[in-house]
Amino acid sequence: MKPLSAPQAVTLFTRLADRQDLGFNFLPDYCFVRAHLVRRVLEEEGLAPQLAWAIDNKDEPLWYSTPLGNDFNWGYHVAVALPVQVDGKETLMIFDPSLFDGPVGLAEWSNVMRTAPGHSGILALTMDDDAEDTIEAPIIARRMRTIEDKFVEQKCEEMLARLARDQRYALRVVHPSPLHEISVGPPPRQGNGWRTATDADRAPLQKDALSVTHKRVVPVGGPR
Repeated sequence: MKPLSAPQAVTLFTRLADRQDLGFNFLPDYCFVRAHLVRRVLEEEGLAPQLAWAIDNKDEPLWYSTPLGNDFNWGYHVAVALPVQVDGKETLMIFDPSLFDGPVGLAEWSNVMRTAPGHSGILALTMDDDAEDTIEAPIIARRMRTIEDKFVEQKCEEMLARLARDQRYALRVVHPSPLHEISVGPPPRQGNGWRTATDADRAPLQKDALSVTHKRVVPVGGPR
């Protein structure tokens, strides 16, 4: 697949981020639903997205703090990835409007997530449907290849219903992507139900409770 240009990637990302039917505001859960839906949307547009996974190396929860300091923990996190041409080089970039205002690299994406102190860190990897199973890939990644659309649609309805009931998730404040400086200028930016964090938003992370440990990036299949 021909890589997207940086402006094309940002335009595509913003179009996805503005969609209310994909549930990007609901951070506690359903990332696998969003990834499946976004992958379907992109495939219908003739693109060939991969999946990017972040998991704790010791099978413990991941922690994520929003720029406002709200904490969430996940068993894993997943989003779609596409190749983007950046500074003359093809780079696999993550499209995750739940966390960012534009596409980001795999390492930068995983760096906003944290593990408990003493853990060996976050394993971040990409895997397309043709890649061989690897010991690093979470079991859920293999299951997603055969996930039924009916099940995803049911979970999507459940996710959107929870969003509608809880006004805490009416607005998501996300991290800035450096790709904007290349393509459309620096943040802040805003859209339908989201905005980029500003310096005034940022809350200090509790480093004594959680820590950013060593990250390992393992691409599986796709561009190197």
